[in-house]
Amino acid sequence: MKHTTTVLLVTCMLALASQSALAKKISSLRTGNWKGGAYTNDKTGKFSHCAASVKYKSGILLLFSVTRTRRWNMGFANNSWDLTIGNKYPVEYRVDNGRIFRGTAYAKNRNLAQVFLPTSDRLFSQFRYGRLLKVQAANKLMRFSLKGTSKLLTKLLRCANYYVQRERNNPFESDNSNPFTPKKRNPFETNKSNPFKSTRNTPFRDKGPAISTSRTTGPTARTRAEAKFIATNILEDAGIGFSLISREKAPKL
Repeated sequence: MKHTTTVLLVTCMLALASQSALAKKISSLRTGNWKGGAYTNDKTGKFSHCAASVKYKSGILLLFSVTRTRRWNMGFANNSWDLTIGNKYPVEYRVDNGRIFRGTAYAKNRNLAQVFLPTSDRLFSQFRYGRLLKVQAANKLMRFSLKGTSKLLTKLLRCANYYVQRERNNPFESDNSNPFTPKKRNPFETNKSNPFKSTRNTPFRDKGPAISTSRTTGPTARTRAEAKFIATNILEDAGIGFSLISREKAPKL
């Protein structure tokens, strides 16, 4: 039974990235009874999402994941289900006695249905601090305890932020270490900022040396590289077309 559950869990985690099983798990994540990790996209090889799940006495696995675009979703899986891949199923869900949300469950494989959740700080907080999730499907009302989701969702979000930031920083640093080992910098430190707001002030990059007030002799190779990196990110985020030229080719003013 444990082996069957493990197979179902792995299949579902990979299915969140694509329909094939070629996606790869690149790091493990665990908090309480929730187990998961970070996964790549089978087509691009790039980071896809961070996800984790827990199994309930009903035999249903409840999954949560956060993608590279900070989109979050929940999934439901059961070995006894026989879904039609690609089919859509209307569902309603609510946390405790809060607002009822309507959504669509997409059959990712025969055992897994995925529901994309609204990008809402309020709903995110309800899932973190709520006690009971109720999901109404076509012919069944499913109930799930939300024990441990406060730490879980925070970890999933920081996991996604970590890998997206690492890809951005790749030109200047190569770090293949597991971000979840205690000896490395912990990417899951508490951050009270908006979890859906993209920010470059992340806990994953070194702050660098303190700024000196003494007079310097001019830019170094390192400072030029950093300036190029910052300028490139600003222009790309602003949607401005550009090309960088060397100092020697720059027009004189």
